[in-house]
Amino acid sequence: MINSSVSLFEIPEDFFMVMSKLKVLNLSNMQRLSLPSSLDFLTNLQTLCLDYSEIKDVAIIGTLRKLKVLSLQGSNIKELPTEMGQLTQLRLLDLSNCGQLEFIVSNVISKLSQLEELYIKGCCIQWKVDVLKELKHLSQLTSLEIDIEDNKMLLKDFLFQRA
Repeated sequence: MINSSVSLFEIPEDFFMVMSKLKVLNLSNMQRLSLPSSLDFLTNLQTLCLDYSEIKDVAIIGTLRKLKVLSLQGSNIKELPTEMGQLTQLRLLDLSNCGQLEFIVSNVISKLSQLEELYIKGCCIQWKVDVLKELKHLSQLTSLEIDIEDNKMLLKDFLFQRA
């Protein structure tokens, strides 16, 4: 496990090319604006923590198809891009306290069909009804934390059915 608690730590672009067996990566508090392109060589990565990092573009994470846990808590991302829908094995997604997170692209959440835990509190998301409706497609979801400031966004049929 790599922990970049020292903010001056620089990761070379080719750093992860020889680490294909790596399963857990903690890059919390990373002061870099983008992830190294060699991240897509981590074909067996199951857990990725980028908590409180300066990362703005997380599209490359979509190449990590075996990822089960993704924590972006307190990071500087502005949107959850289309590429994140490729993380079909994801069980936990933590977007808590991402103060700059404004958009979740349509048809991303519904593709995360294995999701059990989803945390999206403390964000400034401009919710769209169609994105909220996608939550109903997450049949494995057991834990949900979400902030919705506009009560009009909550549809009367928004209640989840018990299995």
